[in-house]
Amino acid sequence: MGEQKSREAESKGLSFLYRRTVLSSFGSGLISPFIPIYATQIGASPAELGLIQAINSVSPSIAQIPWGFIIDRVKRRILF
Repeated sequence: MGEQKSREAESKGLSFLYRRTVLSSFGSGLISPFIPIYATQIGASPAELGLIQAINSVSPSIAQIPWGFIIDRVKRRILF
């Protein structure tokens, strides 16, 4: 019985994280097509457009490295 409640709690937690990720990705997906249009309007060259898109894609990956170290050092706890 306790194991079933544990699985239900885990399922609720994962469901919350999944919905949050979907909404976050949806928001990023909505803005991504407009970044090159806006950059072109303010005079960005094709090379600068590529750099903007690359930074937009690479920066979250780079940010994961320090956050990974921080999470490994901080006391672990159950979220849900």
